[in-house]
Amino acid sequence: MKYFDSGSREPAHALASWLSDILVDDVVELRLQTGFFSLDGIGLFMPTFAKLKDSDRPTKVLIGSNDGCTLKDDVAGLVDVLGVPRNGAQLGVINFGGAFFHPKTYYVKRSDGSQAAYVGSANLTTSGLALHVEAAIALDTRDGDAHHHLSEIATAIDKWFTENRVGMTLVNSMGVVDRLVDEGVLARARLPRPQSQREIYDADGKTSRPRLKRLVTLPKVGELRASVEEVLETDFMEVDTEISSEKDTDDLVVEVLPAVAPQLGNNQVFLMTLQKTDVGVGQTTTGTSRRSPEIFIPLAARDADADFWGWPTLFSADPTNNRKMDRFGVKMRIGTSVINVNMMTWPAKHDFRLRSEELRSAGNIGDILYMERSDGMAGFTYYVEVIPQGSALHAQYLAKCVNNVQNSIRKWGYI
Repeated sequence: MKYFDSGSREPAHALASWLSDILVDDVVELRLQTGFFSLDGIGLFMPTFAKLKDSDRPTKVLIGSNDGCTLKDDVAGLVDVLGVPRNGAQLGVINFGGAFFHPKTYYVKRSDGSQAAYVGSANLTTSGLALHVEAAIALDTRDGDAHHHLSEIATAIDKWFTENRVGMTLVNSMGVVDRLVDEGVLARARLPRPQSQREIYDADGKTSRPRLKRLVTLPKVGELRASVEEVLETDFMEVDTEISSEKDTDDLVVEVLPAVAPQLGNNQVFLMTLQKTDVGVGQTTTGTSRRSPEIFIPLAARDADADFWGWPTLFSADPTNNRKMDRFGVKMRIGTSVINVNMMTWPAKHDFRLRSEELRSAGNIGDILYMERSDGMAGFTYYVEVIPQGSALHAQYLAKCVNNVQNSIRKWGYI
């Protein structure tokens, strides 16, 4: 067992150096998991990926898309490099609400049966490989480390695929990649860094922060990016996906907005099955108007935890509509966007509504609305997801929707 710590700024302690030594051997199996991922980081893996693809050997990759920041083009490039779909290749994208997928593990098995692994803090990005200060433990059966310890590392990655764990989507086609973009799990374009991560300059125009130099020069993957763009058939606005040497995926998160007041409540999350009145547009006959974009929340659900909704404290009377109450401009994070939603209620309608076209367009009948109240520090009051039918999360959350609505198949609950 060896300890690596690139705080020493010795090139031999960079993940890139370990990979350069390990991947020269005859690798017959490769597994890795990384919290953040950039296609520009796979240059060292390219010859090994190609050999494993040609011989259809086991290649299992797990990548996080934390806060939905992993790029569609990067995942599409990985699909192409791994040769997905093929029997020996498995690619999973992992995304959670309110938590990160954050392990960094790299495992190989050689043709002679020996195994090696690197377990540490370095993501599979150019910065993780050769720039950031990272620490790790490396094991190798050729150096006397126990086979069963290395096998445990491999098995831990395999279990994500065999156990169909919550939060993991198996990517077996470009169609799945497109769906993950639509669900906000993957991003079409790189998001700006928050102000706190940008350079700060003094009066002389010099940066006031110390800078690190890269420990290792990495192979370029520019040609791969170009081939990916030729393969992708997209109709969205063309964006510049060139990644500079100082702007890797693990540096980038959603732009920080001004903080808002924390949302109170007795529960953390509200769940509700969506019905036609929530996601439908009404009559489709030419000349008829679309139904207003409103999600219908049962009054019983609102009253079961009034503080969760800010009712009635944060609502104001509508001077043009007798007894109607509104809470305007409620900031909700859905996918990679923060939107403004109008909460409204009035006795004559016997319900409570969330007005937003983005919310209506996000789901289908039978999906589950997931609303989590926030502390407001990231600039939104609620974090919202629509959990699609057929997903493992849908079954999990449907079991929490324990309250029925009279004369309706709608169900709701709090957790």
